[in-house]
Order: sequence, then C-alpha cells, then structure tokens
Amino acid sequence: MPARKQPQETHWYNVAILAYADEESISQPGRITAEVVYSGNSWPKARIALGHAVIAASRNPLAYSVHILRDYEPIIRVKVEHL
Repeated sequence: MPARKQPQETHWYNVAILAYADEESISQPGRITAEVVYSGNSWPKARIALGHAVIAASRNPLAYSVHILRDYEPIIRVKVEHL
C-alpha cells in the first residue's frame, strides 16, 4: 500500500486596496473603504492580484495603500502616492 501524503499547511491570502471614503475623509481620517481584490489560498495568484491592485489604486485618487495579508496578518504594504 502506498504511503499517504502528509497534508500541506495552507495559508489564506487577502489582497485589498485601502481608500478614503470620500474627499472630506482625507483631511479628517476615520472613514476608509477596503476593496478586496483577491481572497484565497494561492500565493502565486495573490502576487498577481497585488500587481493588478497597485495599478487600480494608482488610478483611484482616494486610494492610499495596498495590502497583502497572510492568515489575516499583513505581510506586504504598498503606499500609494499620487503625484
């Protein structure tokens, strides 16, 4: 009988764009929105989603950050600066 494979430990990844709710929130922080771009257990797909999220955030004047979370712990933060 063949040996059983040990189950691999999997992680859960989330990629999100953080943005101010509206232009008034920029001067008075507190209201933000989070748009989840990817949620799943594939690290390669999360990396691809990060690239797409950064491009989308660069086009949103209210966006200020893009995050990747692994098991709900932030592992990558990209600050968005609009020039």
